[in-house]
Formats: sequence, C-alpha cells, structure tokens
Amino acid sequence: MIFQKKAMIYQSDCFNQVPPQIFDIIVFNMPFHSDEIEIKDPLERAFYDPGFQSIRKFLGQIPDYSNLSTEIFIAFSSKGDTPSLEAIFSDLGYKWELWKITNTKQDYDNRIYRLSLGE
Repeated sequence: MIFQKKAMIYQSDCFNQVPPQIFDIIVFNMPFHSDEIEIKDPLERAFYDPGFQSIRKFLGQIPDYSNLSTEIFIAFSSKGDTPSLEAIFSDLGYKWELWKITNTKQDYDNRIYRLSLGE
C-alpha cells in the first residue's frame, strides 16, 4: 500500500483566503513583538502583531478549520510577552502546553506551543 502525503500552503490574512476545510495540523509562526505601533509597511507584520490582534483573529477562526483531533502549533520567542500570549490561549478556551523550547543558550529562546480546542 502506498501512502501519499500532501501539504497545502495558503497565503492569507489568517484564514480569510483559505477554503472551508478541516486541517489535521495548523502551524502559525507568529510575530513576537506586540507593541502598539502603526503598521506602515506589510513587511512589518513579520515582526509586529500590535496588541496581539493577529493571534486573536487566528485563534478565533481556528474552530471553523479544525476538530478535536487537530494539532495546532504556535511558534513564539521569549523576547515577546509570553505571559500575555499564554493568557490569550486560556482566555479563548484553548488547552495548551509549552511543547518545546530551543536556543536556550541565547538571551531569548524560541518556543513552540501546542494547542487544542477545549472539550
């Protein structure tokens, strides 16, 4: 028996341009600066998510694209406001864990959170 694996990649503002479907795995490498700045250049969105607006939008849309078995991974850095991010996960009803920490021998580490929908 031959198994085929495929990945679908969408360029979108969160899920706005993603066709309705249920995903097995969802990954978001989010910006780690949440400073309240005015975004003047779209490239700044790679580094800034003012007031965590994008992550709130993203997490708010996930229920339409997932089920209880969907694995959700969020990449972040301890350079950002990790306590506020973790509070957002909880406030929006997600079960979450700090799944992996890398680059611990630097001033700031890289973190991967694993989330799931609450039951």
